[in-house]
Amino acid sequence: MTEQQQQMNIDMQDALLIIHRAAVRHKDDQLHEAAGSISRALEKLGQPCPERPEYRHCPVCNAKPGQFCIAVPGRPLDDSATTHRERATEGACA
Repeated sequence: MTEQQQQMNIDMQDALLIIHRAAVRHKDDQLHEAAGSISRALEKLGQPCPERPEYRHCPVCNAKPGQFCIAVPGRPLDDSATTHRERATEGACA
């Protein structure tokens, strides 16, 4: 992957996170769905799913991309206290 392609990938991931955060702020599931559609299209074009947990759904508390995780008994949050550890490895890309 060229440096230009890597930068484009970072820009697209940042834009998707902005859309997800707007969806959280406005409680608009259609924005989450739109960002998910864009993400799936990018994956079909060979772009990897972002590794950062805030780009993924949380399998523990069902937080959507752009949302912080909520405390669940017996399931500690990561060191940043914003996401579950499983979100980074098991969460579905959106």
